[in-house]
Amino acid sequence: MKVLVTGATGIVGTNLVRALLEASHQVRVLVRPSSDVRSLAKLPVERREGDILDLASLIAAASGCSVIFHAAAVFSYWGMSAEINATSRNADAQCPGSSSQKPRATVVVTSSSVVLGSTARGQVLDETSATDEPDPSSYTRSKMAQEAAAFRRGEELGVDVVAVARRWSWAASTTGSVRATPTSSTISMIRFGRHSSAAATSSRPRCGRGHMLAAERGKTGARYVLGSENLTGKTPIDSFPS
Repeated sequence: MKVLVTGATGIVGTNLVRALLEASHQVRVLVRPSSDVRSLAKLPVERREGDILDLASLIAAASGCSVIFHAAAVFSYWGMSAEINATSRNADAQCPGSSSQKPRATVVVTSSSVVLGSTARGQVLDETSATDEPDPSSYTRSKMAQEAAAFRRGEELGVDVVAVARRWSWAASTTGSVRATPTSSTISMIRFGRHSSAAATSSRPRCGRGHMLAAERGKTGARYVLGSENLTGKTPIDSFPS
């Protein structure tokens, strides 16, 4: 099966690409000319240059693909609201196409569990949960808008769209370099006692396989939580599963 992955050089996308290749899929990736592509080095993927905000390049890259894995996003819990919103609120970026150029592919959108909200009551949140925070962060609002835009455009075009609400995810570096992320910053705060939290997690290799399952078995218009182990703020960082 031929698939397209956007955000293929990112934290989730690069491991999704590897999971797809291990499953013998033909993988095409959409990367910006300025992208750091070291994580894709020596991988047997077809590269197309473009941008998800450039509809023509996105439609061209998706041509002939059975599934579009849309993992491209600006990931930041703090600030960068303009960049976050430009990507997440653009319906064409989430589900590319028009009335005359309807995509034939299933679209799997990488969302986030932040859309489910949080609770201090020890309650397990599921796919039907929704945040009730009075002032959600820019990132949370962006992910809510992303899901809404993707489902709305999918319904307009008659395209199957599935959302994967991933939990915290991590993996060893694929480039040999180390890059701080909002997730790693939060984990550091927990480790040094500056943050109290409980969360479900998913290793990034498992995150890739979870996206594949959503494409294979997901129901259009549905959201699926992607996580594995449940951790608390007292869980030793060294014991995080791989």
